[in-house]
Amino acid sequence: MGYLVKPIHESKLGPMIEIAMARFEAMRMAAQEAYKLRNQLEAREIIDAAKQILVATGLTESEAYQRLQMTAREKRRPMRQVAEAVIAVGHKFIS
Repeated sequence: MGYLVKPIHESKLGPMIEIAMARFEAMRMAAQEAYKLRNQLEAREIIDAAKQILVATGLTESEAYQRLQMTAREKRRPMRQVAEAVIAVGHKFIS
C-alpha cells in the first residue's frame, strides 16, 4: 500500500494515482490466479477421490481415470462434476 505525505502537490498526484491503479490491478490479478489454482487443486482432489472409489470396484488407477474421462466426454460435463457424482453414489456401494 502507499500513502501521500502532506503537503500534497498537484504535480505528484497524477503519478501516485497511476501507481495505485497499477498496484490494485496487480493485486486483482494475483487474487484471480490464487482463486483459479485453488479451484484446480480442489477439482484434482475430488477426481482423485472418485478414482479411488472406482479402484475399489476392481479397476486399475489408469482405467478409473479413463472411465472418468470417457464419462465426462459422453455426458459433456466437466470431470469434476462426473467425479462428484461418482463420490455421491460410490459411498453408498462401498459402505
